[in-house]
Amino acid sequence: MPLRPNGPKTMPGLRLALPLGVVAVLLVACGSADPSPASMDGAAPSTVRVLTNGVLGNDREPAQACGPEAAPDAGAADPATIVAIGTGALDTVCALGLQGRVVGAAVDGPDPHYLGPWAVEAQRVGGDGQVDRAAVRAAAPELILVAPGPDGAAPQLPADLSDIAPVTVVEPEQDWTTAVREAGDALGRTTAIDALIDDYRTQAREVGEQRAATQTQISLLRFTDDAAELVGPTSLPGRVLAEAGFRRPPGQRFTDSPVRAVDADDLSDAEADFMFLMFAGKNTGLSDTGGRPDSEEYGRTVMGSSAWEEIDVTAHRTWVVDDHVWFNGGGLVAAATILEDVAAVL
Repeated sequence: MPLRPNGPKTMPGLRLALPLGVVAVLLVACGSADPSPASMDGAAPSTVRVLTNGVLGNDREPAQACGPEAAPDAGAADPATIVAIGTGALDTVCALGLQGRVVGAAVDGPDPHYLGPWAVEAQRVGGDGQVDRAAVRAAAPELILVAPGPDGAAPQLPADLSDIAPVTVVEPEQDWTTAVREAGDALGRTTAIDALIDDYRTQAREVGEQRAATQTQISLLRFTDDAAELVGPTSLPGRVLAEAGFRRPPGQRFTDSPVRAVDADDLSDAEADFMFLMFAGKNTGLSDTGGRPDSEEYGRTVMGSSAWEEIDVTAHRTWVVDDHVWFNGGGLVAAATILEDVAAVL
């Protein structure tokens, strides 16, 4: 059951077992095969390569992110109108093709542009980290689904909304697919969501097998407007990489938090076979911020330092990825897109 209509095999845009010629084209497009990049403000070659590559996957079409409408389970509730609170709720609604039923939405953090225009344009029922009871009532939902993304972030609810409509609150789980399954069950589509989860796991295993995951260390680094952070195994991309069997560098195996600040003067913990790099607010397609976010300005400073030049992964083996998908993504659609990125360049 594809997440995108008319897409390949199972997950959105995922290219498995790419022909070598296609891989070569992708690598050249990413700049990793360019031996002599043009000068840019006197920046070192590795910095130029990374910054002039653009964001991986910039040919995606967010409007096609959602799957076809999944049939409800026999005898299950089939809500015609839904208020979706949290990125995880919006992602699961999209995966099941029910985005047209969303009459209200709220997230704690940036809008999930990667799900398509509908997720940005949906009527908001909250803001500033709070859900507005009156706005929820005015939306007249048949179901209120609350499901944070893997980071656990969701707007704070009023004391009780059950007098408006049935409320399902999905708690974040160590196994994030458990939370996705609970959201799918609340939407009356346990069979469909189980099939999508099984497809995702199969694809993760295939990507890992075809990319020698058990012999490959992958680094995840993210720049904010004033810090460099290692992204750990409990983040969504960290879990996706683990499910595909990829290894993480020793300094990135922490589990006490999703991210850990790293000294910009010592980036040795970012060394690996390959690195995926995120800049807060730097995205692709309809979610492109345009220009340079503050995180890129700060990142340029770090990437012009001797510490950056001292790690070998920065030359030819580093790709910038969509921050909304990799860091703020909330479920199966985001996870499948991460797999797509990994499969495209490794």
